[in-house]
Amino acid sequence: MENAGAADAVAKADADLEFLGLEIRGQSAVQVLAVGPGIRLTGRNEVRVSDHGLLTLDGGVVSSLRWVDIRPGGTLQGSGEIEASLYNQGTVSVPSGSKDTVLVVQSDYVGLDNSILDFSFGDKGHSQLVVQGDARLAGELTVTVAQGCSVPAGTSFTVLKAGKITGAFANADHQVVADNGVRFDIGYTAASVTLTAR
Repeated sequence: MENAGAADAVAKADADLEFLGLEIRGQSAVQVLAVGPGIRLTGRNEVRVSDHGLLTLDGGVVSSLRWVDIRPGGTLQGSGEIEASLYNQGTVSVPSGSKDTVLVVQSDYVGLDNSILDFSFGDKGHSQLVVQGDARLAGELTVTVAQGCSVPAGTSFTVLKAGKITGAFANADHQVVADNGVRFDIGYTAASVTLTAR
């Protein structure tokens, strides 16, 4: 699925879809594939999101017999389930909404050196990545705080859970500064990552 035009293009999956393999990409403009609630997108081979590609989940499921690959310049965004291992060389973003939002990876998560893993906080919830297998961390952790949302110092959130965690994010001093200036300490255990507001 390629957008060769000059304007962003959006395709919406309103029924279950199955492909031998699927790549989402754009040239100079973005190609979006939106998978809605209860919709299943299946790639029997890999599902790939490449440069200028955006795969959004709103309670949907992406399944692959191989893996889901987020390439440099590609983005996976939303909440729902990934029924495969997830390889991130681009951006994986779990936005918060009117309640806590969760992206579940049913196998492993592998973050590579140039990857971004983005979490969000709002007045009524925060986002979380749940990896049922192992999580290998690298790249940058970023945080978005909703406009007008206050995060008191000392407030702690678990943003990632996994069966086992190896590696760490490349953030200097194990800290991240949100887009609104709030500074968070990044904490690691063998099975979780937490953010604590300073």
